[in-house]
Amino acid sequence: MVGTVLGIPSGNEPIQFSDEEDDEVVAVYDDYLNGKDKPAISRAIQICLAEHNKDAFIRSFMLVALGTVICPGSQNSVDLKYLQFLMRSEEIMNYDWTSHVLQCSLSEVRKFQSVINSRDVGIRNRSFFYCHCLPMFAVMYIDFLDLHQNYENGYYLVYGVPRFCHVRTEDFKFITEVDVDITSRARYLSYGALPFRDMSLTPYHESGVGPAVHAQPDDAQAGEHVNPAGHHAADVPPAPAGVHGSVPEAGSSSGHNAANIKIIVDRHCQLLVDELALQQLSGPPSGGVASLFSNRLSLLATEIFSFATSGHQNSEGSGHNSEYHDWESPVVMLLMYIKFLYLTLFIILNLFIFFLLMFVLMISFFRQ
Repeated sequence: MVGTVLGIPSGNEPIQFSDEEDDEVVAVYDDYLNGKDKPAISRAIQICLAEHNKDAFIRSFMLVALGTVICPGSQNSVDLKYLQFLMRSEEIMNYDWTSHVLQCSLSEVRKFQSVINSRDVGIRNRSFFYCHCLPMFAVMYIDFLDLHQNYENGYYLVYGVPRFCHVRTEDFKFITEVDVDITSRARYLSYGALPFRDMSLTPYHESGVGPAVHAQPDDAQAGEHVNPAGHHAADVPPAPAGVHGSVPEAGSSSGHNAANIKIIVDRHCQLLVDELALQQLSGPPSGGVASLFSNRLSLLATEIFSFATSGHQNSEGSGHNSEYHDWESPVVMLLMYIKFLYLTLFIILNLFIFFLLMFVLMISFFRQ
């Protein structure tokens, strides 16, 4: 799995550091130290760009890669202990880099767990620097999430390998929104609301070989929604009811569509109430209550649009005219619930102002 994420070559020879310094290795130490105590990453980059010898170039390149991506440290420097494995470029691929990356990253995970599980409050509240390839675990976690029909029509991930070349910042932002566990009362933000999918559907199936389709297939029409497995939205079976509620089935009748939209709106109304309750415990959001409300309204609009689009594709694919295009009743229903959301927000804001005034009056009363 490490190789699938990073895309690095790896052999079978274990990486075991030796205390004995080879003369050939010691001879290049001063080039990277450059008269300083620690070899800066910028110095390794400078040597890499100026080098014309193959072995020396790859050696410097690997030091930079190890110090920034593969096994980064907590300081802005490269680790010269890797030089003993980088002196000959043809031998680099023989070492088991993936196991080494995994062992180093797990050591940091154990370090973090020992801190948060410590009985000493002082240790738990201290700041620590963590190193090595910890983002790798976040990418693996995303790849195993089951992004069912609620989200795949509005947003889909590209599951190409190596994973580090295809996962974007927007993907992380999306996952933090849809996978947060709003029912948790933990001190920190808690995730894990979405279920996991079978490993055969992930890029790690069959020893790191990804799915047959990593992105939108060639036969997909412009604007057509395709899920990560490469199926058209009309071929996707309804997802089972889970943490986010039941998933309505699109493409039947206008009355049925209105009922389905009501299910979607009701679920987002409940999610908004839960989010507001959570913010009362953890503190106000960075953008205020209005930001929380606008974000929820945006997610609601995205899901309704996805539902409408999939229903339109279903009606066209079946070869008959359905009543799905009669949107008068669903639109009225949607507007009614949007007004309800605004009314709820207005009541909450008024209650907040009321209790704030009561608090100020009580403080002034006791001061007198």
